Amino acid sequence: MEVKQHTISSIVQDRGLDLKQAIYISKNAKEIEDYFAKYPHVINAFVIGLCIGGNAKIKVDLTEHTIQRGSLISLVPNSIVYPIEVSDDIEIYSLMFSFDFITTSVSLFKIELLETLRQQYVIELDDIQLELLYELYQVTSKYNYLENPIPEVQTHLFSALLLEIQGVYINANMNVKAESRYEYLTRNFFALLYKHFKSERSLQFYADQLCVTPQHLSTVIRAVTKHTLSYWMNEMVILYSKSLLKTTSLTSKEIAAELNFAEPTLFSRFFKKNTGMTPNEYRKG
Repeated sequence: MEVKQHTISSIVQDRGLDLKQAIYISKNAKEIEDYFAKYPHVINAFVIGLCIGGNAKIKVDLTEHTIQRGSLISLVPNSIVYPIEVSDDIEIYSLMFSFDFITTSVSLFKIELLETLRQQYVIELDDIQLELLYELYQVTSKYNYLENPIPEVQTHLFSALLLEIQGVYINANMNVKAESRYEYLTRNFFALLYKHFKSERSLQFYADQLCVTPQHLSTVIRAVTKHTLSYWMNEMVILYSKSLLKTTSLTSKEIAAELNFAEPTLFSRFFKKNTGMTPNEYRKG
C-alpha cells in the first residue's frame, strides 16, 4: 500500500524551493489541514509558527499544547507532531527552514538557542510582540511570493524575522523560574528518550545515562508526570509507529526493524496491545 509522505521537504519541493537555502511561509488553513493531517507525523525541519487567529490542540512528542491567537509554536527536526483539534478559522504563519540555512545565512543567530526550541514548544506573546512578529511575517511572506525576488533581500528579511524570534525566546527564558532537581531529571530523561527511543527501552539505560538508580528515576518520573517510565517509552514508540504507518509505505516488518523489535510479530503484538488495532488496521483506518 502506497501512502503519501507529508514532510516539510515535500511541501518545499512542491513549490520549487530549496530547503537548504529557502524558507517556506504559509498561513492558509487548508494547507495546514492537508499537510499536518490528523495523525502523527515526523517533522524534518525547523518550523516556527505564529498563530494570529483560531485555536488548536496539538501533541508534540509526548506533550499536549493549546494554541491560540498570540501563540508562538516551535518544532525541531525529528519532532513527532499530532494535531488533536484544529478550528476552522485557524490562521498560522508557518516559517520552515533547515539547519543549513541557519548556520550559513543567519550569522547572528545563537545556535544553542535551537535546543531551547525543543524545551519550549509553545510560548505566549504579549500584544506588542504579536503585532511586531505579525508585521515581519507579512512583509517576509509578501516578498517571498514576488515573481522575481532578490535572493539577498529574501535572506535578510528571513534573518530579521528569525533574530526577532530569537529575542522573544531569550526574553522568555530570562523569566523562567529555576527548576527543581526532579524537574531537571525529568527534562533530561525526555531529552534522552527522544534521542534513543528507537533502540533503548530499558530503565537501566536511562538511569545510567542520568547517573541515578533505576528506582530513583522511576520515582522521579512518576512524581512529576503521574505516569511510569514504561508508559512514556511505549507512548513514544507508538507515536512514531503511527507516523510511519500513515506517512510512509514501510511494511510492518521494516518498521519493526527500525524500532529494534527482534521479530515483526513482537511489534504487531505490542502495537495492538497499546492501540487496540493491528498495524495494518491502523494504516487502513
